[in-house]
Amino acid sequence: MTDKQLEASRIVEAPPDKIFALLTTPDRHPELDASGAVRGSRTHHPLSAVGDVFEMEMHGEDMGDYVVDNHVVTFEPDREIAWAPATHGGDRGGQVWTYRLEPRDSGGGTLVNINTASATELETLSGVGEVIAAAIVDYRTQNGPFTSVDQLEDVSGIGPATMEEIRDSVTV
Repeated sequence: MTDKQLEASRIVEAPPDKIFALLTTPDRHPELDASGAVRGSRTHHPLSAVGDVFEMEMHGEDMGDYVVDNHVVTFEPDREIAWAPATHGGDRGGQVWTYRLEPRDSGGGTLVNINTASATELETLSGVGEVIAAAIVDYRTQNGPFTSVDQLEDVSGIGPATMEEIRDSVTV
């Protein structure tokens, strides 16, 4: 397997500790997901260390209802958290969701660096709404991780104008 990633960044008008608190509370993860795939949590306590596992109730049109076990692989309070999803009681699929929080020196807020962007994070990009975000995630699911930013032009709904708007906000 080749190590590939999609990365997006955005400014959130909140300090890192507030964002980290949201990310470490599985019960609040449905608030992060505009796709509707994350339905709820079976883990009702905050995450606190590498090795924690939290279960999320999910739904997909092709899979119906299912559960994902997320294994915390990075935990740096108020700075970075990452988890590797796995089938419930099974193997990890090779993906890692990483959230890096960088306080801004000026202007307040926090720069959120997302290595493997969800549809919700993709929707924060200029010119990307729910339909295009879902198309990007679907393309990545069907074809594997992107090898270059230019490959986004292969995604249905992304043309030259959208590429121009998002090019400086995404990386592989």
